[in-house]
Amino acid sequence: METTTEETININPTYTEQMLATLVVVAREELATAKAKADEAEAAFRALGIDSVLLHDGTKVAIVEQNRRSIDQTEAREALSEGHHQRLSKRVVQQALVDEAVSAGWLKQAIVDRFTKVTNVKSVKVTKPKR
Repeated sequence: METTTEETININPTYTEQMLATLVVVAREELATAKAKADEAEAAFRALGIDSVLLHDGTKVAIVEQNRRSIDQTEAREALSEGHHQRLSKRVVQQALVDEAVSAGWLKQAIVDRFTKVTNVKSVKVTKPKR
């Protein structure tokens, strides 16, 4: 006759919750510290005034520049006819629909410029070589 033994493990749910909550807090603190260090290093890199650097292992660190546009909804409502506004918006005027309207020729770029804000954003891009 074969005998099997069972082991029972008691898990304290309160302890587990506290432990996991502590892990979340510590991880977020470490992430905030790392983000602050990365922001500081990126600012120093931008201040160099160079476009990119290629590291010995093939990693490229580069300044990437792009423009982000946003629409001033109040100005768009004033600048557009009611029909155009309804055609370009759901609850707000959508950039993709505005672009299509300009491309199609039924909306003038000068009107779009009245309610579109372009924000230039520079970020640091790190590209690791494929291995």
